[in-house]
Amino acid sequence: MDQARKLPELLLPAGSFDSGLAAFEGGADAVYLGFSSFSARAQARNLGPEEYRRLLAHARGLGRKVYVALNTLVFDDELQAVAELASFLAHFRPDAVIVQDWGIVRLLCQAYPGLSIHASTQMAIQTAEAAALAGTQGISRIVLPRETGLAGIRDFIARTPGMEFEVFIHGALCYSYSGLCHASGVLLGRSGNRGQCAQICRSWFERSDRDERGGQPGYWFSCRDLDLSGSIGELVRAGVSSLKVEGRMKSPEYCHAVARMYRTALDSTPDAPGKMSPAAPAAQAGGGNNFPTAHEAAKSEARLAFSRAPTEGYLGFHAGEDLIDAAYPGHRGLPVGTVMASRPVSRPGLAGFELEIALSGILGLRDGLMFFSRPSPAEPEKFGVHQMRDAQTGRPLAKALPGDRVIILAPAAAAPGTEISRISARYLDRKEHAPEEFPPALMAIGMRISVRDGLFRADLRIPACTGLPGQELCSTVVSDEILPFERASSPQGFARALSVFAQSGAKEFRLLPDLDTDPATGPGLPPQGISVADLFLPPSRLKAVKKALYEDCSRIVESMRKRHALESVASAVGAEFASEADFAKALAAASVTGFAASGMEPPPRSSLVFPYDRLPQGMPYATPRVLESRIPLPEYSGFLWLPLAPLVRDFAAYAELVTSRIEAESASGKRVMLGLSAFHHIPFALDLARSIARAVPEPGRPGFFADTTLNLANAASVLAVREMLGSLAFAYPPAELSRDYTPPLFHSMGCLLRHSRNGGRCPENCSREWLADYSGRSGRFRAIVEDCVTMVFLLR
Repeated sequence: MDQARKLPELLLPAGSFDSGLAAFEGGADAVYLGFSSFSARAQARNLGPEEYRRLLAHARGLGRKVYVALNTLVFDDELQAVAELASFLAHFRPDAVIVQDWGIVRLLCQAYPGLSIHASTQMAIQTAEAAALAGTQGISRIVLPRETGLAGIRDFIARTPGMEFEVFIHGALCYSYSGLCHASGVLLGRSGNRGQCAQICRSWFERSDRDERGGQPGYWFSCRDLDLSGSIGELVRAGVSSLKVEGRMKSPEYCHAVARMYRTALDSTPDAPGKMSPAAPAAQAGGGNNFPTAHEAAKSEARLAFSRAPTEGYLGFHAGEDLIDAAYPGHRGLPVGTVMASRPVSRPGLAGFELEIALSGILGLRDGLMFFSRPSPAEPEKFGVHQMRDAQTGRPLAKALPGDRVIILAPAAAAPGTEISRISARYLDRKEHAPEEFPPALMAIGMRISVRDGLFRADLRIPACTGLPGQELCSTVVSDEILPFERASSPQGFARALSVFAQSGAKEFRLLPDLDTDPATGPGLPPQGISVADLFLPPSRLKAVKKALYEDCSRIVESMRKRHALESVASAVGAEFASEADFAKALAAASVTGFAASGMEPPPRSSLVFPYDRLPQGMPYATPRVLESRIPLPEYSGFLWLPLAPLVRDFAAYAELVTSRIEAESASGKRVMLGLSAFHHIPFALDLARSIARAVPEPGRPGFFADTTLNLANAASVLAVREMLGSLAFAYPPAELSRDYTPPLFHSMGCLLRHSRNGGRCPENCSREWLADYSGRSGRFRAIVEDCVTMVFLLR
């Protein structure tokens, strides 16, 4: 990257108002946040509309950016609420909206063109062709799947000029590919695609005798935390637009520390303008007598705030060499010392054990510590340092340094040699700020004041809900009584009083008045009228007029947003309604026709499976193994059905297998219905249709249907995909809503064989196939590895 280009944006989570402040203080260029609805982190604290306006105003004052996540699937009866939220955002525009659902994309593009749209990683955009297609649909930035390696990132950027790409660099990793995890939804009714993930992957699993290679129980689907702080230079040189940190469930301390860690890393890259960040005091990093760099200090603080075992994930290898931490799924902190001795406390009033610890890091009172008392399953003992004394002199200590030996009180015994970890540090605690300390963003509404026959008239210019600057809705408010206007005792009396109208109180807008040039008329005024600027109205009446005006304006804005929302939803789903009372009926009708517009009756999804000796219920997708084995395609209603696999290791090779199979079936006079189960299947289907059109008569050409993992949850999303394809026979509802079919719980690029049996490395002479059975808190499961991709199925 040359010096003419800026460094990538550093993007931090803001799961709460204070987390957003902390992220900016730590050096973030931007934050992303959600509201209580339609956010992929519904369990985060999230922000309310007023908190959002305050954080937005704060960010604008700093020259920073704010993105809003509307990144869940939504159903038809929720589209109106989404549109009303979009109307609010159009008046208080974030720098972009992050979206998973193609129905929301369609709605925003049609009715809210002033809002920029970023494609969430939940969209699972896996190929450059899919990225290019997304660009034609109004997407300006794509959040790449975490499974995208460095070579893949470079390929996306090189092959999709003009598109921005955002890459996760830190935080929690999901075992399943984003957008393709159904475990929480199927097992507990809490859909991860709806922001309610129950983190099934962090559970303890026992291994059964069915495991073909044996193995131990463990947290076999629990990933380490991503940490790319050592590879920032590579991402900068690749041309990434934004570096994203996961963590809307994390604390403000975490947001501050991680922002600081990556700010120092970015500012220290050879491509950064200016000098490297200055050194930080050793006391802040816990690093002895030397003074570490600011980056080293910040990295220690970030690990203290929250960190599982670190990994670089898929950045350098497609299956993530050190992806899994089967021993423990939680926060590990930093090693701070080793137990030298442990003895029970015998003094009155004290219970527990005294641990003598040889310190390797700094330790202070009220810090949090942890050690493991037994390995299987790993159960840590967590406790705070409430008292500490020197092991030799017995002197009480408030702080101890590396090399010291100290005695602390713990709730359990620890064997000599046990490692003690520091999982929190008192000095990192931040004072929480009240949102009310920060002024909110206000919408400016222009107002021209005139007086006719003693009636106060305000002609309002309200920004339109499209989000486009310069577009306004005009509305007029007239007082409901004649007001006692008089000539002011001095010129420009009323003009000087206009400042009262700019005092908005708790409203989300501010009125910006100017005066009409026509004369004011009314009782008590000269017949020819006088300038409005020279009027006088008693202060009490003026304040009453202002209060009524703001109330009227609030109702107008609310009504405008609601009407715009209804019209935008109707347009997005292709419905028509004459009145608000007709809207629900029109929407319901559009939903029914949208999912099966061709009139074709969708076959039961459970019937579109392939015989598979390792799965009693059969394989639900045409995986590479299914196609290479020439297993017959399911037949139903005179068609052959070929549901594509949503995740494969080498899509180009897979596309050749699919094309060859369809061409062979079409040449024999059979028509194939191709099931699209991921977004990158759409550009493939378009290319396939064009190539086959040259060789196969129209009646024999393949048709398309949307499979369950394409996650079309509403009529607008169905219409969006149908318009991209040109035709779509029908759409199955999202996988978690299927009544006759249980989808795989996980689809993962993390080969479970490599991680559970071979230390993260590929076994020699690997056949790329493997099977193992598990049992956990929610049932029995079967993991199948095929061509380096892992699928986990529920066994009934």
